[in-house]
Amino acid sequence: MIKNSTFTVGRFAIRNRGVITELNHCTFTAHPDSAQVNTIGTATVHVNGNAQCYTVFNDNTWWEASNVWKQTDNGLVRTLEYKEEEVYRPTIHKILNCTITAENTSTSAEHGCALSNNGGVIGEIADTTIQTYKHPNNSINIASNYALQNTAGGIIKSISGTVQITATGSYAIYNVNQFTLKQVNTYPNELGKNAIREEATYGSPSQIIDLNAKGTISAGVEYAINNGGFIEKITGGATYK
Repeated sequence: MIKNSTFTVGRFAIRNRGVITELNHCTFTAHPDSAQVNTIGTATVHVNGNAQCYTVFNDNTWWEASNVWKQTDNGLVRTLEYKEEEVYRPTIHKILNCTITAENTSTSAEHGCALSNNGGVIGEIADTTIQTYKHPNNSINIASNYALQNTAGGIIKSISGTVQITATGSYAIYNVNQFTLKQVNTYPNELGKNAIREEATYGSPSQIIDLNAKGTISAGVEYAINNGGFIEKITGGATYK
């Protein structure tokens, strides 16, 4: 459990590849280049940089069940296999009464996500603010997008209570893509040649099971919800705009 804590960082306040029982009454703020500028309501200057940040990142990237290399006539073949079962995935069981902010301070890159669930599992999000933020004195025209991103077959079981999920740019909620079960990469023997992906197989789509919330879910440019996965039900009376 992480409780009653404040994180202010450049890229990742939390990057979880294991299990977190609970994030409770915490404030997480991230912005690129680790520069303490454009902080909410205070500074006016910009940062030059290309960094993207994911303030709270539930990251399935390295959870391979097996990582098998095999020599062939044409080079090396590596097979990555991922377990679709929930028990094998990085998990945050509860996010309660938290504020998760991705600040848009960069002048040359899209900013990233406040909360990104990349093929992992989040059990419950309740009474929480998830937002991207662009300081009003930052005149740079740049995307500040994906307040809540659920991708690569990620599972979010419940969003409830009074929530604020807002993006100053695009996509307050972005639910997209499927879980990758296996991919095969071929690595040629010749120096400088790039790997070639031979095969990729896919499992369940990204899913939000129960969006039962009050509050506001909005995007400054487009898409309160952009869904390319599965959302079982939306109830609770939240305002979407």
